[in-house]
Amino acid sequence: MVAASPRGRSPVDKKTGLELRVNPKTGKNYSDKLVLEHDSGWYPINAERREESGPESKPDKDFVWGRAGSIAVLVPNRPVDHAEFPNIALGFSMSLPGTQHVASETVRVLQSIADRGHTPGTVVADRLYFATLTPEVLHIPVKEMGWAVITDYKKTGLGIKGGKAGAKQVEGRHYCAGTPKDLLNASVDAEAHTIDEDTYRKRLEERTAFELRPKEKPDARGHTPMMCPAVGPNATLECPLRELHRNATNKIRTAVLTGNVPEAPDSICTQSSVDFGPEDGIRDAQLFRYQSKEWSDAYRIGRNTDESYHAYVKDVGHEAADTPARRRIRGFAAHQIMATMLLVSANIRKIVTFLTDRETQTSKSTTTGQNLGPLRKTRRRDREGLSNYKAKWPLKVLPGAPAGAELDPPLRT
Repeated sequence: MVAASPRGRSPVDKKTGLELRVNPKTGKNYSDKLVLEHDSGWYPINAERREESGPESKPDKDFVWGRAGSIAVLVPNRPVDHAEFPNIALGFSMSLPGTQHVASETVRVLQSIADRGHTPGTVVADRLYFATLTPEVLHIPVKEMGWAVITDYKKTGLGIKGGKAGAKQVEGRHYCAGTPKDLLNASVDAEAHTIDEDTYRKRLEERTAFELRPKEKPDARGHTPMMCPAVGPNATLECPLRELHRNATNKIRTAVLTGNVPEAPDSICTQSSVDFGPEDGIRDAQLFRYQSKEWSDAYRIGRNTDESYHAYVKDVGHEAADTPARRRIRGFAAHQIMATMLLVSANIRKIVTFLTDRETQTSKSTTTGQNLGPLRKTRRRDREGLSNYKAKWPLKVLPGAPAGAELDPPLRT
């Protein structure tokens, strides 16, 4: 939330944490500022300047002085034509701006939701969260609470990122040591536009045969025995290092090429299974295979619903949460109370609209004999083409999307 007073402090020295007295680029002294709302911070509107601690000079429209709010919004479970429940805010916290606060505030919000009796489900988040922050402060606490994750990756998060016991981790999944490099690097090549969409899709599909499979369900400590995809009666590969199971079916399997067999096979190639702990690969792990139809549907719905709620509560005709002139108060506590009240107001409007729509459709269904349920209205920015919330990588359309549809996730950062 933007502070009522836009005047903020000078940029901060990252090493000392103190305000800079001299502009590092111009060499000129910063003038003393009378900051009225000292419990605020600089928020970078421009993601490219996210690592900076504030504007070097005025005016600078890339920064605003205020506080950051973390809002958890209830999103649909699947793509539907009729709303199943109102998409309200379930949790909220306020903090100073800065990536150093994102993890702790996210954990606080999710813990609050669980403490109020809600069963942890799935968290859909953009690249600022699980793709950027460290597992110790975000991924591990979130998993320990019982939440699953759906997220996107930065450019640097694509391709091979570690592994265990000879298996290679790629975009949240572990794969056979003999997986061809073109399959492991499919997303990297798509990012570089060296392959087209059809090729990318085929490589992702072919790669599933090389994915490690769980031998058993996780135990009470969260440990799961994972086995080579060429092991067992349901083997998806044929490998020179493995003898085909005697009860294996006669279906056609992908063969591991001799040239891709590791010279010094690790335990994933020599043992019947390898123990994977709850923190193994947690940095990139997520619920669905990256860029699969399930992932695309869930990510698109989650991000769109979240952005829609933010626009909803910022509507100047109603809560106007982003208009400081409507909040002539100062102080962190006062703004947190005011923000909470605005979110409650927005939630009430959402619920009233949902119930009204449902009653209208119930009346229609009584007349027509069809149980329609509440309609999901198309946002005005989508109807009139006002949204700039589009992505250009790596595909023009998401899998399973209608012909001519464009991607909804944000531009890659």
